Parts: sequence; structure tokens; C-alpha cells
Amino acid sequence: MEPKTRREDLFGRDNEVNSILNFIRGRSRFLAIYGIRRVGKTSVLRVALNEANIPYCYIDARALENDFTKRRFYQLISNCLTELSIRWRLENAIRNIAKIIRGINVFGSGIELNIEVDWRSVYLTDLLNALSKNLDQVVIAIDEAQVLRMLKGFGKVDLTQILAYTYDNLGNIKVILTGSEVGLLHDFLGLENPKSPLYGRFIEELTIAPFNKDASIQFLITGFRQYGIEITMGEVLDAVDKLDGIVGWLTYYGNARVRGITNINEIYRRAMELVNDELRSLLGRSTYYGLVLEAIARGKRRFNEIREYIALRLNKYVAPGEVERVLNNLMKMSIISRVSHGEYEIADPIVRMKFSQV
Repeated sequence: MEPKTRREDLFGRDNEVNSILNFIRGRSRFLAIYGIRRVGKTSVLRVALNEANIPYCYIDARALENDFTKRRFYQLISNCLTELSIRWRLENAIRNIAKIIRGINVFGSGIELNIEVDWRSVYLTDLLNALSKNLDQVVIAIDEAQVLRMLKGFGKVDLTQILAYTYDNLGNIKVILTGSEVGLLHDFLGLENPKSPLYGRFIEELTIAPFNKDASIQFLITGFRQYGIEITMGEVLDAVDKLDGIVGWLTYYGNARVRGITNINEIYRRAMELVNDELRSLLGRSTYYGLVLEAIARGKRRFNEIREYIALRLNKYVAPGEVERVLNNLMKMSIISRVSHGEYEIADPIVRMKFSQV
């Protein structure tokens, strides 16, 4: 399920790719791309960046891997600068930048921020200024940018300050941020929070939605045809009904069938194990997270129904505030959403499947 990098390998996302290209070639400065996990944000972004033919620096914030230190973040920036130098043959420009900023070392085509001796010596605003002066235009793309909120603190990096500085002063740097945890990304950016450095700035927004039913059917049929796999329309429809147009899960399902796994329930079981690993840390925070998801998956979709379900499962009084806190956190992480009539639903079909079977 690796992200795509070429449009010919990307199914059904021409409009989304074109929207990102229009942003890069237009006047706007910042773009936020939203969409739940496995909906295809990274593929759409990478294809657009490759087609734009403009130097870009791509950082996947998930690579911090729970090491939310300034040191680790600077290592990711070093890797980004190295890729920028090699991909776009910008060795001379990077060397010019290294000459004017203390703490940047250039080894052949490799770039390293000198964090071992004095890693406070490289200020990111100075680095961005130097990039702006040495390049006609550059795009900085940060995948899963909500993770960067964990860097804020004593001796760390307040990325909102740096983004605000870039927005206000560096007109030839464009910034693209993606987030699968939409509420957390909104909180991190603080566009509506008067205390946030980014308060009041205009940011374009693009939402990557799941495929509709017709697109999901065509996606699977096209993929199986490419691999010469015969499959009944009944099985395709069953998979589409269960996987809700989530590209990552449709791809996971298709890859499993191509590898010879014909037991559909086994495919779903493996997918649920993957989700279980991803949710392990969250579920360990409080019993309420699993019980809320279990309640919604079993049809208890209103607040009072969810609270009553948890109280029955625990056989004790459950404070409304506890349930409200968990619901709000799950919505910020885009694991659930609030739909019409005050009801909640689980966004990911495999998460829904997992908790309906608990």
C-alpha cells in the first residue's frame, strides 16, 4: 500500500491532483489537505508535487516515531535538504546557504544540520530565509502535520511561529500540510484562536473524500484485470459495501486476493489486526475509548445511548463529562464523526468491523 508518485498509477484522483497543482501555480500561500487515514492523501500529494516541476521539500511527520525532540526533527530536515539538493541538482544553492548559516554541513550531496555540537545554532527562520533567497520558488510539504504539535515546549520548536513567519515574509515559499486527524490539525494551526501565531491567516483547504460506490467498483475491477485475476461481481460488491470507498483498504483487499488469499474473512481479520496495533496506544489511555467505539459500532449512536451502554458494561455510574471528553478526542482524531440528528459514526469501516465483533 505504498503511496503512488505518478498520475498513471493513481486511480480516480485527477480533480484532487489538479487542485493541488492549481494551488502551487497560483497566488495562495498555504494549503491544508484533509482526509481520514488510508483515503489516499499522500498519493495525491506526491503525484502533484512530482508533476509541478518545482523544487519541493517533503517531510512525513510520522517519521518522528514518538521521538518528539528538536534533534530528531532537525534530522528530518537534514534528510529533506539532501533530497532537495539531489533531486533538483541544487548543490550550489545548498552550498551557498551553508556559507551564510552557521551549523549546516555539506558532505558531497548530503546535508546535515550540525546538531551534535550546537544544535541550537541553526534557526529555522534563517534557513527558510536562505532558501527563499537562493531559489525562485520552493514548496514545503508536511504530511500528517498535526504530529508537529508534539514538538512545542521548552527547548523544542513552535512550528506555528515558524509557519506564521513564512506566511508573512517569504512570498516564494508555499506550504502544504496534510492531516488525517483533522481536529488536531485545526487545534495545532489555531487559525481561529487569537492566541495562535497563525490566527487570521487564510489557508486554502482541500478534502480528499472516499470513493463513491461506482468508483470503488471500477477501482477493484481495474486492479484485478491488470493482474489477470478473475473475480465475481458479487465478491466485488460485497467488498465495496464493507470497505466504504477507503482506497487503502480497497488496495489492501485487492493485494491480498492477488497474493492468493481467497478467504474473505481472513483478509478482514488481518486488516482488523493491523487496526488493533494502530489503536493500541489510544485504547490503553482509558477503558472508555474502546467502550465508546464498541457502543457506536453496535448501533448506539446518540450520546445518551453511548453513555448508557458504557454504564451497563461497567456496571457503574458514568459521568457525562467522561463520555463527552472521549467523544471529542475521537472526533479530533477523525476516528468518529458527528452526523445528522446528533448521532455519531465510526469513519473507518475496518475499525467499525473490529468493534462490532468485540
